[in-house]
Amino acid sequence: MAQIFHPSTNTFSKVSIFGAVFFLAGLLWLFGILIRSPYATQVDVAREQPVPFSHKHHVQEIGID
Repeated sequence: MAQIFHPSTNTFSKVSIFGAVFFLAGLLWLFGILIRSPYATQVDVAREQPVPFSHKHHVQEIGID
């Protein structure tokens, strides 16, 4: 019985499987980096304070500057 696939198909299959695994690992790594980035965590974004707060207690009474 004749072969259905050329022998190089085995090599192509192995390379494509390893390539897919490394590609998915890279995507997961990139997602992990992006989700922890300052943009995603909103570092340095000034939040509006809902209640006015006097720092008199901390600065004058306790002496924390």
